[in-house]
Amino acid sequence: MSTYTRDGQPTAPYRLEFPDGNRLEGESPSDLISGLIPGYEALTDDEALEARVDHMEEHADTLQAMLLIGLAADQPGDGDPADPLDKDDRLFLTTPKDQAVTGEYHGPIDLILTTTQYQPYTDDERPTGRIVWLDPETETSFLTTLAESSDLTYVTAE
Repeated sequence: MSTYTRDGQPTAPYRLEFPDGNRLEGESPSDLISGLIPGYEALTDDEALEARVDHMEEHADTLQAMLLIGLAADQPGDGDPADPLDKDDRLFLTTPKDQAVTGEYHGPIDLILTTTQYQPYTDDERPTGRIVWLDPETETSFLTTLAESSDLTYVTAE
């Protein structure tokens, strides 16, 4: 079972620490994920993987949107029609995260993708270039890449 806490010393061996000082604590990685994905603890292994994949694809879409908004905000507001994205960049960045893209990406912002859309999970080859990979395959890789891609800190007893 996971608990949200803010004050006092950590009481559990696994934690996700948020930038605002809040913590999600649990006795296992599964406990932490249960605090992020309602009903997770009752899922079978296959259902749990599917839930992690779905959560990570949503997270990838959100992160990508935030990066695109940041890119747009950094553009001059003087009516300059210059677009920092070429056609290929735009395709990479706007393809939904539950669909695979291929090729090489070197656009102006990170491309956020999930590992489970590519080999060995599917027949699609992984693209290369400026990519942040989110990995929902295991509970540990889910928490590690979630934290690395966000302003979270994943702390383990190990």
